Amino acid sequence: MDNLSIKILKHLKKHENEDTYQIIVDLGFSAKTGGKIRYRLRKLEVEKYIKKSGKLSGGYGKSKRFFIWNITQKGRNILKK
Repeated sequence: MDNLSIKILKHLKKHENEDTYQIIVDLGFSAKTGGKIRYRLRKLEVEKYIKKSGKLSGGYGKSKRFFIWNITQKGRNILKK
């Protein structure tokens, strides 16, 4: 995960007993010009990295270059390490 810079954007409360956080992933290229194939590859890298935490759901960010994923508290603790 060397070229992926991951940072937590903001804290979201999803369920009463489960904290969900949003993270921003900088793909390092514009999705518009970079194409979907490279996006898929990067997304898989992120999924592999966060897999230990259980849940990961995602979507496009407003910017063409950033993607936003939601992770659970467990996943956030892994990212902190």
